[in-house]
Amino acid sequence: MGHYRKVDTRLWNDEKFRSLPDLAKLLFLFLLTHPHMTSIGAMRCSCVGLAAELGWGEKVFREAFREVSGKGMAKVDEKASCLLLPNFLKYNRPESPNVVKSWLGCIDLIPECTLKTETVQRVKGFLESLSEDFVKALPKGFAEAFGKPSANSEQEQELEQEQEQEMDGGPPSAPRASPEMTPQEFIESWNEICASEGLPAVKDLSNGRRKKIATRLRSYPTVAFWEQVFNGVNRSDFLSGRKPNPKHPNWRATIDWLIENDENPLKVIEGAYA
Repeated sequence: MGHYRKVDTRLWNDEKFRSLPDLAKLLFLFLLTHPHMTSIGAMRCSCVGLAAELGWGEKVFREAFREVSGKGMAKVDEKASCLLLPNFLKYNRPESPNVVKSWLGCIDLIPECTLKTETVQRVKGFLESLSEDFVKALPKGFAEAFGKPSANSEQEQELEQEQEQEMDGGPPSAPRASPEMTPQEFIESWNEICASEGLPAVKDLSNGRRKKIATRLRSYPTVAFWEQVFNGVNRSDFLSGRKPNPKHPNWRATIDWLIENDENPLKVIEGAYA
């Protein structure tokens, strides 16, 4: 964990930041430069504790934080005492691959929760935009450090074991999906999980769709992540169309809605549409 943080002067030109009330601006700067903020943009904390550090009443703090989080500049899981600044790495790039090697220690400081999963995915997606040396520097245990194995991650481990057996001359296993998705696998998984439950099937992988899917996969590349998203869409009465919103009676989730931005799939996982 570093002892300093960069505050880009362009922050004062940022429309989201400029639109914040003064207390919300101060709160965001406080979070950005907090001594416990890790170098991957997340930390263990509580809203009550942060309010006490600032000497603010809890109501005042929550009103200011609501302004910040409403702009997508911060996220919190109060049950897990976890806070994330989604764009932290954009302005606090690692100085060298050696810095990336220390990030395994950072992830150990963050409580197990959906925000921790998101942090890992954001880190991986960010590093892929840098040189290959930075990607290679990410510790091997980093991606596995954010939670206990789920059914999907256990399947991925079994796949790795089966691949090792094949390399050792053992019996070949049945073909299985790669832990990292391709756009075509993305479409097939949507059709298998969501379209089979009545949502619109995808028949055409146009260039526009392919580009958007590729962008989403750079942020969240794993099969396990997207299967969790697709199943979450099915479980939601609103997204599945089982209980439509009276204001939008004919609306239901489509793959184009899901791939429009990085926020929609995360909201599904976080239960925003449950």
